[in-house]
Amino acid sequence: ASLCGRARASEMSQSQSPSPVVKLGTWGGDDGVAHDITVAPQRLESITIRWGKVLDSVGFTYRDKDKQLHTAGPWGGAGGEKEDPDTVSERSTHFLSLLFLFLV
Repeated sequence: ASLCGRARASEMSQSQSPSPVVKLGTWGGDDGVAHDITVAPQRLESITIRWGKVLDSVGFTYRDKDKQLHTAGPWGGAGGEKEDPDTVSERSTHFLSLLFLFLV
């Protein structure tokens, strides 16, 4: 039985394709407008946020597979306690920390 189980697991790992991207969760404001990008990203270049006590808007720049630069957003409001939004590039030491906060 264990040999058969191993064979099945092996067959499954070879026949399964990568999982598709799934969008889930609650996000956005009261207007219910969904936002998305039209060109598939290859590399994230920067994240721009406007914030105060809460995250008010987010935007980002990225490169596609042909290394063309694209800008997405900003999506959200123009509020926040600061006049200018904060932009963190992928070369910044805080980039991964900020990215982690968005993903959690």
